[in-house]
Amino acid sequence: MLDPNVRVDWLDHNGRSLLPDGYQIIQANEVASHGDYSYLSARFQNTEEQTWDSYGKNCLLRWDGTCLVQSQYDILIDQDETGNLFFFGQNFDGAQTYIDVYDEQGRLLLEHSSVSEAVGDRMFTNAQKEYVITADGEEVTFPQPYDHLFHNGKFVWVETDGEYRPYDWYGNLIADIRCTSYQPVDSQGNVFQYISNGKMGVISADGSIQIPAEYEITYLRYTPSIGLLRLQKGDRWGVLRKDGTELLPFEYEQISSFSEQGYYSAVKDGKMGILDNQGHIIEDFSYDAPPDSKELSFSGNYFVVWKENKCGLIAVA
Repeated sequence: MLDPNVRVDWLDHNGRSLLPDGYQIIQANEVASHGDYSYLSARFQNTEEQTWDSYGKNCLLRWDGTCLVQSQYDILIDQDETGNLFFFGQNFDGAQTYIDVYDEQGRLLLEHSSVSEAVGDRMFTNAQKEYVITADGEEVTFPQPYDHLFHNGKFVWVETDGEYRPYDWYGNLIADIRCTSYQPVDSQGNVFQYISNGKMGVISADGSIQIPAEYEITYLRYTPSIGLLRLQKGDRWGVLRKDGTELLPFEYEQISSFSEQGYYSAVKDGKMGILDNQGHIIEDFSYDAPPDSKELSFSGNYFVVWKENKCGLIAVA
């Protein structure tokens, strides 16, 4: 709670107050910066009333002073999952939470809903009843019957009898697969590894990656700018492009993950070399494989190399 004798103002870049006459902010947080706008969640008090109750309601202000949402919420937070900005106004009544959803222009989209998250192109998921609805309140259709819906990244995984099928937020089947588990392998949730019949495959929400479940289960990490996947088949490793074609055949004992520049190390016939994301050999296979169980490792563009049980670093440009 602020000192009532200290005036708190909100000024534009010319020093002009953006607050209504006679009002002071008692609590404020920047909740979003989006495009040409910044947004502030603020609690006001009328300075003439001298009532400095810090439990006043939150409103939503835009950087130009426009009040988009009036003071009526216990909590006002933003959601910006996929390029669209939404504001969630929450009020608490005992054990129940009431949520109103607004767009970036302050338009009320959904009132007193149980929406849990904003995703996709103005799409929302209702966690309690497990269905997906649009901002207009229309339900998105998925094949019936199903047991559960799970939203994860850019996927909706539909579970039936312990098996999952991948759909997008519009109810379209992404790939005709059934799997027992799934896990995102990129930061945007656009690419997933999935397990079917004890083997691993890879799919993407935009359909650019469709790798069948033929590979050993391992941890994957996918970087779109590199566009490569290192996979294990049997006891050998190889590298696939995102369209499923081979960059490196499955004849390597080990392959490291990819550096940010797209370099990686590999072991073949007991010798280690370094390659780039075009499959070109940058360092000949003249180094020893890491002894014992030590993994291939690097930091930035520095790679650990071994010779005669001694290790060193080499840099690749």
